[in-house]
Amino acid sequence: MNKQGIETKIWNKRFIIILLVNTAIFLSFNMATAGFPAFVSSKANSHVTTGLVTTLSALGALLMRPIAGYILDRRLARLFSLFGLLLMAAPLICLLSSDTATVLTVRFLQGAGWGLASTACSKAIANALPHERLSEGIGYAGFLSSAATAFAPGIALSIGEKSGFDVMLGIIGISAVAAAILYLLSRQSGAERAASAEKKCASFIPILKETYLPALLIMVVTVAYAPMVTFIKPYAASLGVGSTAAYFFAYACATVIVRPLTGLYVDRKNADLPAITALASIATASVLLSVCHSLPELLMAAVLSGIGTGAGMNALQTMSVKRTAASNRGMAMAIFLFGFDLGMGVGSFIAGLISNYTGFPILFLIMSVPPTVACMVYTIALIRNNSTHSRS
Repeated sequence: MNKQGIETKIWNKRFIIILLVNTAIFLSFNMATAGFPAFVSSKANSHVTTGLVTTLSALGALLMRPIAGYILDRRLARLFSLFGLLLMAAPLICLLSSDTATVLTVRFLQGAGWGLASTACSKAIANALPHERLSEGIGYAGFLSSAATAFAPGIALSIGEKSGFDVMLGIIGISAVAAAILYLLSRQSGAERAASAEKKCASFIPILKETYLPALLIMVVTVAYAPMVTFIKPYAASLGVGSTAAYFFAYACATVIVRPLTGLYVDRKNADLPAITALASIATASVLLSVCHSLPELLMAAVLSGIGTGAGMNALQTMSVKRTAASNRGMAMAIFLFGFDLGMGVGSFIAGLISNYTGFPILFLIMSVPPTVACMVYTIALIRNNSTHSRS
């Protein structure tokens, strides 16, 4: 308790259960993000098809986000959250049929499930935290989800190479089923139930305005990140640097370290510096990949991309949450994650097209442009804003 008698404890049963659910779905989805392109590329030698696997997943999430935001602020939130978790188990269908059409359909369904489940978890995490320690709590959640996100690609590729893709697909599906079972153990608070029952449609438009900036910035980050996670395996092979396990391990370490540190900083200061750091880091990582010739350079790019996505997700998600009322957090999270998914979908699709004509080095150089421009614009705007405040 603080001096005003407000509960400031972060670690409670509900928060811990939601953390476990969130970690499980991040593990499942990000294993699929790297595992399915590898699976498809082993069957069809087409960069466009490989990129489409990621794009369809992002499209499914994009279409679900607005619906998720609307539903999760209302009475049927728990039922639809559970439905989303079960949709994420769709990769189990590939154990019955693994033709290209089935795989692409499964990825779309999994993406739709991800759009609903991840939005639900983001809202539940925020609602389980005291406002004054919001970013710190999101940082701890980000620590676990980032570990899952970062290690999942390497785990998926390792399982696929050593035990076969059927085992990999089975583990991806089982992780989602485990998340659904854990979710049934969580309970909605009385305050949340009351807010959901009283929620009105009129708040939709104001929330859109309040979450434009963080959604736009995270979209720019993921536009540059998507080609990395989608094409790093064939690119590393073309460089002759061996397995990509080291890349994902370096990425994991950087992301896991930066998330809680970003959370502590944002709670004490603001999200501006971490946002600029995220844009600059992901842009630099993309440039470094374009001139990469050795394993150390590849690992440095991995560290920078880990810093970019880790700092960006934590700082910008906190920015989005703090701009909205608790009763509107479902829609706020939906809009923020819509930006994330849009960047992943657009980035992977464009990257697939570009790589067919230019090769990977030029691809990564081109994809560094959006975060570079965004970083410059954001920095200039921040300097002007601070200058205006100092004169007034």
